[in-house]
Amino acid sequence: MQHLKLLKEAELQATGTFGPVPKKKIQKNKKIYAKENMALSRYTRSKVALSLSSWFCVPEQGMKDFEILNRASAFIVPAKSSTSKLHVLTASHAVAPWRWPKYYPEEWLKYINEDHTYYTLELRTEEGIFITQNDCLTRSFHHSNRDLACLHFEDDNRVLEFLNAMNFETLNLEKDMINKNDVLSFHGHEVIGEVSNEFDERKPYPYNCQGVFINRTKLQSFARTPEPLTLGMCGGPVLNKSNKVVGLLEGIVPVDHPSADLRGLAVFVENNTISQFVNDVENKLESRDLSNKINDRVVSLVGGKAAIAVTKDKDPAKMDLGAIVRKLESEEFDTKEAKK
Repeated sequence: MQHLKLLKEAELQATGTFGPVPKKKIQKNKKIYAKENMALSRYTRSKVALSLSSWFCVPEQGMKDFEILNRASAFIVPAKSSTSKLHVLTASHAVAPWRWPKYYPEEWLKYINEDHTYYTLELRTEEGIFITQNDCLTRSFHHSNRDLACLHFEDDNRVLEFLNAMNFETLNLEKDMINKNDVLSFHGHEVIGEVSNEFDERKPYPYNCQGVFINRTKLQSFARTPEPLTLGMCGGPVLNKSNKVVGLLEGIVPVDHPSADLRGLAVFVENNTISQFVNDVENKLESRDLSNKINDRVVSLVGGKAAIAVTKDKDPAKMDLGAIVRKLESEEFDTKEAKK
């Protein structure tokens, strides 16, 4: 009972592993992603997790372009909705940090909402260089009281064509619950780099590690990893040995937690909650009702009013999925011909 009590206390102290840059440090981002012509087959990349970039622009505050608000991780599950083929799942605090004042008490966040945000998803090399970047719709869905969010691509068919060419995996949710001491794997991105008054030079690098399920409380589940999980991992999938989703990482217990046994534990939302959330999102999509009623388990945020073209982090050649697929096919053909 004492252990469960400590876990409950840890719930209240668990924080996201990466959050908004303090306002005084938010400056125009320096383009640090190299434009390389290396063959895509040479890249080492995550096959299950994408990096998520949350951008914001507040024109009424004099901003003229989007700047980075958050970097996190995300993954894709198939959709059953007639309006979408894919769901992108991630942490709500990474998409809409203003909804999580206990994590982000900064005063300036009170001036930001869904009207000011925009989201992109990247597939990155082990050096953090993005192979491609995909726009998301300016609509997001959030669990009413859990750290879960769902995004959607602007063009599912183009994304699917690209993912298939890159052998990237959409993931399936596990139906069964995990048990104590089950071995788990955590996938996402660690964010590395420096922030100065002039530039934000951080970028995400694919990262994964194993852990062991410890225990659960009513709202959250905990696992121990060899080292505390790294910045940017929030929103990434937690997988079992069958490579099925048993959770979504929402944060880590602070390393200065009063109980040494709980310091650095990974905190995640389990698959049963995720499954119900996905079903609720699909019901909302099918009903085409994006209004929010008092008892709704899903909150929809529809933004896009500050739709200024995003220029940071973008290489036009890496936004053209069709060209990338054709390049892949050409390289594969050239390799086969060379072996003859």
